[in-house]
Amino acid sequence: MNEKLISNRYRLISEIGSDEIAITYKAWDNSGGKPVIVNVLRQNYAKDVEFLAKFYQEARRVSSLHHPNIVSIYEIGQDGALHYIVTEYVEGRSLKELISDEAPLPIEEALEIAIKVCEAVGAAHKARLVHGGINPKSILLAMDGRVVVTDFGIASQAEPYLSPEQAVGENPSRQSDVYSIGALIYEMLAGRIPSREEREPLSQLNPHVPIWLELIVHKAMEEEPSARYRTAEQLGLLLTNYRNSEIKKPKLPEEAPPKPEEHGKGLDCLTLLLGVTALVAVLGLVMLWALVYKRYTLPLEFPTPTPAPIVTPHERERVIVPNLVGLEQEEAKKLLERLGLRLEIVGERHHDSIPALSVVEQTIPPGRIARKGDTVGVVISQGPSFLPVPSVVGLLFPEAEKRLRDIGFIVVKREEWSIEPNGTVLAQEPPPGSLIPKWSTVTLTVSIGRKLILEANLGGEVLLLACDLESDTIRPREALKLTLYWRALKKMNESYTVFIHLTRADGSIIAQIDSEPRGGAYPTSAWIVGEQVSDPYELIVPSDAPPGTYWIKVGMYIKATMQRLPVVDPGRANVEDNSIIVKEVMIIS
Repeated sequence: MNEKLISNRYRLISEIGSDEIAITYKAWDNSGGKPVIVNVLRQNYAKDVEFLAKFYQEARRVSSLHHPNIVSIYEIGQDGALHYIVTEYVEGRSLKELISDEAPLPIEEALEIAIKVCEAVGAAHKARLVHGGINPKSILLAMDGRVVVTDFGIASQAEPYLSPEQAVGENPSRQSDVYSIGALIYEMLAGRIPSREEREPLSQLNPHVPIWLELIVHKAMEEEPSARYRTAEQLGLLLTNYRNSEIKKPKLPEEAPPKPEEHGKGLDCLTLLLGVTALVAVLGLVMLWALVYKRYTLPLEFPTPTPAPIVTPHERERVIVPNLVGLEQEEAKKLLERLGLRLEIVGERHHDSIPALSVVEQTIPPGRIARKGDTVGVVISQGPSFLPVPSVVGLLFPEAEKRLRDIGFIVVKREEWSIEPNGTVLAQEPPPGSLIPKWSTVTLTVSIGRKLILEANLGGEVLLLACDLESDTIRPREALKLTLYWRALKKMNESYTVFIHLTRADGSIIAQIDSEPRGGAYPTSAWIVGEQVSDPYELIVPSDAPPGTYWIKVGMYIKATMQRLPVVDPGRANVEDNSIIVKEVMIIS
């Protein structure tokens, strides 16, 4: 490989970052004619077969996500011993740079960034993906105003943003991402990285932080994962609700900061206030002198005085009612108690997006003035209502997806080889008739036709892209016809032998083919890097093969040593003893 050219396509321009997992380069895509980012795995990870398998699997799943706040993945590839991911180039700067230059950030700016991060990570959570390494370096602030989350699956876990469970070696979860986002918000508003040991309240470090925001961040960074918000989407919804109700409402006069004195522009607020005060004082003196004059010049005849109204301190203390919608019941109660208010449950009802035991509605709208001691009634969520899942098996995917989405379900597509026409729904989970909450996920298994996509990586040298099987039902003495599709990842000096085994459930072989590709007419040593090679075979089923289920297994080996090429990434296939399980077939009588 040329030192500055990867896969004869990506010309490395400069190194722009690195961590313990990968080195990040700005590069130029010679084919696409545009700048890109190339993340190259460090060699110690590139040699770790288990890590590589997970790396390719996670990268493929992220590449299927299409969200304006998630970086686009263009290619997941390999050049010799190098494994890399190519992503879009985002013109701008990282959140880390913004924090270093300007923190603490204004409340509204920090919320806008946090909400966009939640939207991106929330979309990943819906697709059952966890970032696991969110930190300010993995958040990019684009010149066009986008907030872009990067480094899914390849980000180092930065210690200050690491959840307590990750710090002790546990695998990250959705709640781990919530913790990391909470740490981001804390740093944006406090101007310092949070400490798990002694975390100072946000309001002490930044008096402009509202109590409701401090409570949200505190809950996001709870020590116990179950005490945090369940997903980034839920955290983002709360932040959005509070931003809309609290940040954008006009402040009360006593909250408004005094304006600096401006000469020559008329009376300012302070001057006007002093003038009014002086006028009241003068009027008071006039009334006092009138009373004195009346006392000493007129007869002593006074009407019975009316007692002045007694105004208790309790009545004088007023507070602004906060937005409780989305908060858990106990959390809402504590917030009101801190303001001198009481909470009363006045009802319950189902809600599609607000989880059970959280506030759906409040009797005194947020932003209204209340007196200490007043009661705020709340309606508590019973969680989403349950809906029956209709049967969509046999429908084409677009129609099935629309039918489920119109009801209120989230649809996940899983592709599988089948003799059914391409796009036909083969199975669904949960099954038809199941009662599940609205906005739950329904997974559809969809046919991709006869060609079975495999994408298995053998030894980092060759991909088994797919297999085209004429039929998965066959009789004894008939030929099982299949075509394998290969792609060379690097120049191979060996002429590898392909093996195709037809096996029983216990793994015993009843028929096999061992041959160089295309019967030896096109050995692997002659393959061109990046070329797709079609490789047809006919496997005769033995005449004495009993009816039943059998498996086709494929791989490559070195004939001189009989050593199989290791499967470093199974792709979409299952693997057993470095052989790729392509498909199960049925032998009938």
